[in-house]
Amino acid sequence: MKKTLKTLTASLFVVSLLFAGDFEEGVNSYLSKDYTKAYEIFSKLANENNSNAQYNLAIMYQKGLGVEKNLYESFVWLEKASNLGNVQAQNNLAYFYEHGLVGEKNKIKAIEWYEKASNSGYSIAQFNLAMLYEQHELDKEYQKKAFMLYEKAATQGVVPAQNNLARFYYFGFGTNKDMKKAAYWYEEAAKRNNDVAAFNLALMYYSGEGVAKDNDKTLYWLEKAATLENKFAQTQLADFYRSGELVKQDYEKALFWYFEAATQEYAKAQYYVGLFYYEGYGVPQDKEKGLFWMTKSKENGYSFADEFIKRVSKKD
Repeated sequence: MKKTLKTLTASLFVVSLLFAGDFEEGVNSYLSKDYTKAYEIFSKLANENNSNAQYNLAIMYQKGLGVEKNLYESFVWLEKASNLGNVQAQNNLAYFYEHGLVGEKNKIKAIEWYEKASNSGYSIAQFNLAMLYEQHELDKEYQKKAFMLYEKAATQGVVPAQNNLARFYYFGFGTNKDMKKAAYWYEEAAKRNNDVAAFNLALMYYSGEGVAKDNDKTLYWLEKAATLENKFAQTQLADFYRSGELVKQDYEKALFWYFEAATQEYAKAQYYVGLFYYEGYGVPQDKEKGLFWMTKSKENGYSFADEFIKRVSKKD
C-alpha cells in the first residue's frame, strides 16, 4: 500500500476579517493581484505586530509577490508570527527548519514548531508531525503518536492524512490491524481525488480485503486513480487490458495507459511501451521506437528491459 509522502505547508493567505480595515484592504488587494499595494499594507501591519499580516508578508516574500523573492525575509516574518502564536506560521516555520530552506536542516526545531501548532489543533501541522514521527519505523511509541496525529488530521478533513491513516489500519502500525477501517479511510480520501488512496482502494476491492471482492469497483477506482495520473494505477490498468483480466483484452487501451505511466519515468511501463512498439501490439510495428523505450526502461533499472535488449542484439 502506497503512502502520501509530501509535507504540507499553509501557503494560502490568511483571509480572516478579525482585523478589519487595513487588513481587509490588504487581502482584497492581494486577491485582485495588486501585490504591490498588498505588500505595503501588510508591511505596515506586520510592524505593528499583527501576526496574520506577518504571516501573509512571509508568504509574499516566499513567492516573490509584490516584492523580490527572499526566503530569509520570509523566515524572519514567520518566526515573528510564530512567536505571537500564529499556527499557520508555526507550521511553515517548522517546514523551513525541516527542509533547510534557510540554513541547515534542523529536525529538532521542526518538531518543536510542528508540535506547537499541532497542540493548538492545527490539522496540517498534525499531519506533518505524524510524517516525522513515522520515520521512527522501529519505535512503537512513535508509531502510536503518528497514528493519533493522522487520526486527528484525518477527521478534520486533511486528505493525505486520511490515506496514511488507512495505511496504518491496513498494516497495524501504531494500532490494531483493521481492514474495514482501512477501506473506509481510503475511500474518504479517494472521494476527494487522492490518487494514492484511489489506487489503494482499488487493490482492496481486487483482493477482497476489508470489503467484498468487487471487480467493477476495482476498475472504477483504478480508472479514477489512473485519470489522476497515478503511474502505478495506470500501469495496473494497462496490465488488465493487456492480459484480458477483468476487462476485454485491448492492446490499444493497454498501450495508452502504459504510455501515460512511461512519460512519468516508470520503468515497467516503459518496458511495455517498448515491447508493444517492437512487436506491433496495438500500434504499427516500429522497432526503433521499441528499442528507444526499452533503453529508457533499462536506464531506469528494469531488468527485463536489459534482458530484452541483449536477446534482440544477439539475433541481429
